[in-house]
Amino acid sequence: MKFLSILLVVGLLFSFSKCMMSRMKRDVDFGLSRGHSGSQVGKMLVGIQNANRTDGPGRRR
Repeated sequence: MKFLSILLVVGLLFSFSKCMMSRMKRDVDFGLSRGHSGSQVGKMLVGIQNANRTDGPGRRR
């Protein structure tokens, strides 16, 4: 019985620590879910990608 209770406590601590670690990790957020400013950021990122393409409208090299 003691072994099962220890196993239960260890399992709970593991799941709690896993939950806390997932909350601590931060995803890369470009502001795409923030309404109007998010759409501006999205347009900027697409513009940067297009400018860096070899056949894009960026600076000619």
